[in-house]
Amino acid sequence: MPKKTKKQKIEAELRRKNFLIKQSKIVEITANKVKTEVLKGKVQHDTTRYEATSDNDLSYFKHDFKKSLIIITIIIALEIVIYFGTII
Repeated sequence: MPKKTKKQKIEAELRRKNFLIKQSKIVEITANKVKTEVLKGKVQHDTTRYEATSDNDLSYFKHDFKKSLIIITIIIALEIVIYFGTII
């Protein structure tokens, strides 16, 4: 595997810094939103955004789990066929 050049290392570091800055801005915005709502006396939790992503993640998990079970079943069936094929 070739080594990274100095330019590639600098670019990667800049990408990491940009990502961290964006993440910190999102956290600051949500923190400010919560603080203003608490000050107004209207505390409303934004759970719909999190539920939508968790449902999406769950559907991906179910889909991947079904695929894995099908592949495992096929592999076990092939092993049984090969085993009995060698006996005969």
